[in-house]
Amino acid sequence: MKPSFSTRDQADIEAAALREFDCAVLSFGHKRESKQRARKRAQVEATTRRFLDAANSSRPPKSKAEAVAASTGTLTTLLSFLFPQYALAIAVAGWLWDYLNGEL
Repeated sequence: MKPSFSTRDQADIEAAALREFDCAVLSFGHKRESKQRARKRAQVEATTRRFLDAANSSRPPKSKAEAVAASTGTLTTLLSFLFPQYALAIAVAGWLWDYLNGEL
């Protein structure tokens, strides 16, 4: 069965991911974000969008490894050892898989 997420579901999933990875759900407020935190929030949002696009596709991933590869790319695993932003993308994709499959 193909998962289908409404716009509201997608917003809730993205907000949960942002909270999990210590990012501001909204980019404004009484506490300004540093450039580093803004980049981290953008990375989490982008990975979440790619993950949900892969999950809503005609061939959704069947395993956690497939989900991570579909949402981050195959080269990301190799680059994650050198660049921390790739490690964050892998962590977000893995967390989303666990969150949506009730493994948390």
